[in-house]
Amino acid sequence: MLLDAATCCGGLDACDDILKAVGLGALAKALDPLDPVDFLVLVERLAQGLYRKTGPTEQAALKAALQTLDVDWVSLSAAAQERTIQASTIALDAAKRGALPHVKQAFALQGPAAVASTKKFVVQRFKLDIEATLSRTDEKIAQYVVKSQSAFVTDAYGARSVAWSERSRATVARGMNEGLGRADIAQSLSRMAGAAELARGEPYWRIVSAAFMNRARIGTQVSALSQAKVDRYKFIAVMDERTSEICRLLDGTIWSVPRAMETLNHSMKAESPEDIRINQPWVRTGKNEDGKSILYYLNRDGSRRVVADVLKPGLGRRDARGEYKIRMNPREMESGGIQLPPIHELCRSTVSTLV
Repeated sequence: MLLDAATCCGGLDACDDILKAVGLGALAKALDPLDPVDFLVLVERLAQGLYRKTGPTEQAALKAALQTLDVDWVSLSAAAQERTIQASTIALDAAKRGALPHVKQAFALQGPAAVASTKKFVVQRFKLDIEATLSRTDEKIAQYVVKSQSAFVTDAYGARSVAWSERSRATVARGMNEGLGRADIAQSLSRMAGAAELARGEPYWRIVSAAFMNRARIGTQVSALSQAKVDRYKFIAVMDERTSEICRLLDGTIWSVPRAMETLNHSMKAESPEDIRINQPWVRTGKNEDGKSILYYLNRDGSRRVVADVLKPGLGRRDARGEYKIRMNPREMESGGIQLPPIHELCRSTVSTLV
């Protein structure tokens, strides 16, 4: 679906002058963030814009980091090897220093626009008896998504630096133990650098953009429902082959607007990305000790909280619900913060009124 959205973007020519200046596609006035296809187009535009602005710096930093590691490791002392790895990490960090100003600027421009657009369409679509202008809460949501997503990206760059050092060290040690020469170790390091968790290509920025856009639209939707005195909302998944197991499980479930606002307010008051992760964790698919599929999220201490057992997967089949054994009651799910999208990478789910 996201690739389809990327194709759609080619025929959309509307651009905002300010966003042009930072190399980003505009939030076209005709695009509805509540519409599944329009939402993907908005995500793709932001992702492509971020990639265009960060890509050259990223590629230059990665090249410099790998060049720093291209040495005769056998001839180096242990201390010299460690200094070389540290130097490569510093070279890689140039990507963070070059990218973050562009990322923060893009979020600062897109956040208020995404919230304003969502507010207009949610009032129209659900016929809410409120003004489509931004409330103070809406303005706080715009500030929150900008600040929080900027913090997530910054935190991710820091985690990447740590991972780069550890993996470089392990790759060099393994190569030397196997008696590999300089060229072979360099090739192993190059393969290491291409690992998904170390890369900052289009897929990474697509995940970032999807989380940013969905937090903006869901926060605004819930805020609008609360402002209109709506008491309950429905979780709506986009049901197709790519729909996650957790979104299949939650599709159509009914939740409390006031308690959703509590979750949102807790997240907006969070001081760090880790606090936000705990308030609104992403659900993962994994295996339990018996090798059976489960849906779970991580607690602060790294332990698992099981949401449900997957009895019959639905992933890969259009409109298939799947079969699950739920391990948490609705109140526990609300307390855990998993009643609001996004609840996993590239989550497309949204919310709706009951009618």
